[in-house]
Amino acid sequence: MILALLTISLLMSINLMIMSHPVSFSLITLIQAIVIALLTSSLSYTSWFSYIIFLIMVGAMLILFLYMTSVASNEKFNFSFKILILSAMLAIIPIMVKTHDPSMFTTNSMMLKFLSEYHTENQMNKLVSLPTNKILTGLIMYLLICLIAVVKITNPLQGPLRQKF
Repeated sequence: MILALLTISLLMSINLMIMSHPVSFSLITLIQAIVIALLTSSLSYTSWFSYIIFLIMVGAMLILFLYMTSVASNEKFNFSFKILILSAMLAIIPIMVKTHDPSMFTTNSMMLKFLSEYHTENQMNKLVSLPTNKILTGLIMYLLICLIAVVKITNPLQGPLRQKF
């Protein structure tokens, strides 16, 4: 799986150099963020780091999308099916190689998967244990207060950030 994710990440990086439209840039960057989040989740014991990285990347993508729509709002988007077919064919190659691996279905890999899930469960218990549960509760309360403050600060009568003329 790691080989397939690395190959898809490499293909998305190559496609990023080919693209010329901001919408295609943002789409490829979003796919790249998902692939990187999956890759870091598969390489670490917990998936919290990958969730945080993904949320930061998606937040940055929203800001870039807002900037892009204000700068190049009426630009025509041309979609190239040749690049899509080339990328799909190159992405299928590592998946086909991995499915023919006989060690994928052995009992040792099943036992390793079970042990890694058990270890991840123990890691999650540390998050809500006695010393750190106060920090977690404080973080939840802080995020709730920030959400309420943002809702109270914004004025719904003024409408969206970008005015339509």
